[in-house]
Amino acid sequence: MLHTSSLSRLLEAVIRRLGAEHGYSNVCVTGHSLGAAVGLLVCRRLALKGCPVESHFFNPPFATLESLVRSCGRIMTSVLSEKFMAICVNALEELYEAGNHMRDKVLHAVGDADRRSKALAEFKALAAAKWSPYLYLNEHDLVCSEYLSHFNNTAHRSVDEDWKKWYSPVTEIYRNFLGDPETFHLIPAAVLCTIKTYPMRRVSAHMLWNWMDPDIQYEVNQTKLV
Repeated sequence: MLHTSSLSRLLEAVIRRLGAEHGYSNVCVTGHSLGAAVGLLVCRRLALKGCPVESHFFNPPFATLESLVRSCGRIMTSVLSEKFMAICVNALEELYEAGNHMRDKVLHAVGDADRRSKALAEFKALAAAKWSPYLYLNEHDLVCSEYLSHFNNTAHRSVDEDWKKWYSPVTEIYRNFLGDPETFHLIPAAVLCTIKTYPMRRVSAHMLWNWMDPDIQYEVNQTKLV
């Protein structure tokens, strides 16, 4: 599991050592894809402990029940014929409804109230810490593009009105199979640096070399959910 992996433990130890030697304000953490996921998890953990560090993460993964279904739909759209698409779309819709049903059952379980309360408290604590990582996203990258809709679609609703800002049903589903995880992708603020290119196949949108183009065109937006 990512949150208990040797990589996350090693990264946290290195950041703590550098922070103790040079001050946390002089530490910068970066990573791509899985490295970005580990970096987000560890930096989020440190921010909750009052040790926020500057963070730059390229194509970090975003996973909720809705995003997984939408990603499956986009992949099918790009590889399947139109004749077969209707069947696949119907199947995905049924899967989504089944997931919502499971989510409702999970979220109303007695033992989950404490986990939701903890998630909300951590979300507000991160906002109070003013930790705002830089997220480098490609609009066409199925792995990370959901950060854009997450911040855009929930920005105008209060935390109390919209639990999707700070809690994911996938967390509970994951816990039932693999143990207690940490939700690293639901954060209250970020600087979104966005590009919209994939010069080759769609999978290339996730590649780090997209960010190495000296003529790259991008948008930068500071976003906050609290």
